[in-house]
Amino acid sequence: MSEAIKLRYTVTADDYIQQVRALPLYFLKYLLKTPIAIISIIVSFLAIVIIVRGFLFLSESGFNILSVILPILLIPFFFGFCAVVLVLFLVRRVLHSEIIWEINDNVIVIKSKFGKSSIGWATFQEVIETEKLYLLRSGPIHTLGSIHIYSIPKRIFESSNQESTFRNIIRSHVTKVRFKAA
Repeated sequence: MSEAIKLRYTVTADDYIQQVRALPLYFLKYLLKTPIAIISIIVSFLAIVIIVRGFLFLSESGFNILSVILPILLIPFFFGFCAVVLVLFLVRRVLHSEIIWEINDNVIVIKSKFGKSSIGWATFQEVIETEKLYLLRSGPIHTLGSIHIYSIPKRIFESSNQESTFRNIIRSHVTKVRFKAA
C-alpha cells in the first residue's frame, strides 16, 4: 500500500497551453486507428465531391451560386465565433483557480472551486507522460463523447520522491502506461 499524495496548485496559462497542445495530437493518433474515423473521412470526401459537382451543374444552368454559397459559408464562422467566445469565457474561469489532487491506492479526489470529484482507478484506461504533464485518460477511445482527460502538471510535485510515489501508484492501477524514459 502506497502513501497518499496531496498536490495543490494554481492553474496557470502555461498549464492550459501545455494541455491544449498535448490533446489534439493524442486524439488524432488514436482516432485515425478507429474504423469509424476512416469511414467518416471517406464519407466527408464523397459529400464534398457531390456538393462541388452540384454547384458546377447549377452554375452551368445560369443559377447564381454566390447567393447560395455565401450563407452556407457564413454558418460555420458564426458557430465557430460562438465556440471561441465560450471557450475564452470558460478558460478565464479556470485560470488562476486552485486545484487540489488527493491520490491514494483507492481513488483520486480532485477538488476546486467548481466542486469535488472522486474517481476510482478502474475508470482510467491510460496514462501518458509528456515533457510537462501527466495525462490520465478515462473512457474507451472509440467513444469520443465518454473520454475525459485529466492533466497533472509535473511542476506541482514537491519532490522527486513524491513524483516517484505517484508513478508507482499509477503503475499498480493502470494497465496502459507510457512514461518517458528516465
